[in-house]
Amino acid sequence: MTTLVLNDPELFVELDRLIRSALNCRTKLLAFGRRGSTQAIGFIARTSASALAVAAHELADLVRRLGGRPCVDSRRQDVVEANALTAEQEQDLLRACESAIAEVACEYRDALEWNLPEPAQEVLMRQFGVLIANLEHVKALRTRLDQAAGLNDRQAATSAGGSVGSA
Repeated sequence: MTTLVLNDPELFVELDRLIRSALNCRTKLLAFGRRGSTQAIGFIARTSASALAVAAHELADLVRRLGGRPCVDSRRQDVVEANALTAEQEQDLLRACESAIAEVACEYRDALEWNLPEPAQEVLMRQFGVLIANLEHVKALRTRLDQAAGLNDRQAATSAGGSVGSA
């Protein structure tokens, strides 16, 4: 594993980038949570968004403890309008949710290669673990919905085939 050595200004820029990424992903997840018609999608998206808000706040505190000033407001609130989705749109939404979390998780993975003070490394490692857990929850829900959609498609085809054959 290669360790990236950053001077303080570079470290603050990179941590600000992580804060921005976490908040952007949080915004997407809030939109997903409000647009999803099932409670499970809403719960997972809101839980993941909440974890990212906490992560952004902790990263901003970390920048301050290391002597910097975060350039991004970690307390930013976003308003997203809700609307109902079809089952296919929900699948697309979960894929987008999974992709957004995976993108931030990759940035955290890269950040773990930086030469950081021990407390900073611990914060990033803990937050990375939360992101991975949330990613696994989204994947599991997407898989369950994929399986349910496949079952519903087979049942609809069987029903349509049975009614056509009896006509």
